[in-house]
Amino acid sequence: MITVQLAEPRHVPQMTALWCSVFGDSETFVRAFYACEAMHARALIALDGGTVAGIAHLLPVTVRTEEGSRAAEYLYACAVLPAYRCRGIFRQMLTEIKARCTEKRCPLILIPGGQSLFAYYEAQGFIRVPVRSEVMFTPRTASAPEAEFEELTPELYHRIRAKSPEASACRVLWSPGQLAFLTEDQVQSGGFAYAVRIGGETAAVLGSRQGDALYLTELAAPARLRDAVLSALAAYFPCEHITYRTEPGAPDGTQRFGMMLPLPDFCPESLYFPIDLI
Repeated sequence: MITVQLAEPRHVPQMTALWCSVFGDSETFVRAFYACEAMHARALIALDGGTVAGIAHLLPVTVRTEEGSRAAEYLYACAVLPAYRCRGIFRQMLTEIKARCTEKRCPLILIPGGQSLFAYYEAQGFIRVPVRSEVMFTPRTASAPEAEFEELTPELYHRIRAKSPEASACRVLWSPGQLAFLTEDQVQSGGFAYAVRIGGETAAVLGSRQGDALYLTELAAPARLRDAVLSALAAYFPCEHITYRTEPGAPDGTQRFGMMLPLPDFCPESLYFPIDLI
């Protein structure tokens, strides 16, 4: 008989093995994830006796709105052992997760790992919601502005992102502990995380080189500073173009979608997710 419950420390070895076998991540990555704010304690597992047959992780995030802030949950890294698939186990886990979030009046957000998953979650009551735009920037031949680059600490990133003046009514913010994990993983994976100072203002950038281009998973900068930061990046990392993420609905941007379980008092038209784990 399958039971669904919160994970305990004794379940972490099986959870780690299941995660690595399904997603292909290293044990080092998964161990660091579970060590971040004791994240294993935020996971639900499907148990068959002593066997962990399924995992689903609920990451606490903050949704900043025009009225203030509210707690939300980000659903991440859900998997079921191959021998237990096609038995409704994840649906059982998702039912439990939805009930928990609905009872707490807590928004439940996720970004599916593939297009085929959107229809599945829609059948479970989720709705599509724009979470960002991806825009391509081509550097000009003119000289780049004078800029200073320094290592981006989680604390500095949190201050920069919290002050970012995007027009989106709703945006998602990670905790400082989660940001420490995200920025460290970005660098350990061969990417970069910098604070860029130009003319007395500071922007945060996280990204990686992909061939002759840069892909930014995060660009936290006032609109008036954005082109200058991108030009400075193009000079620092010579490249043909830069793709960056910005708020949903940006002109000339490619719209990306996530999913949300709507609540009677919370159903925004868009939900800006500047940096995510997928």
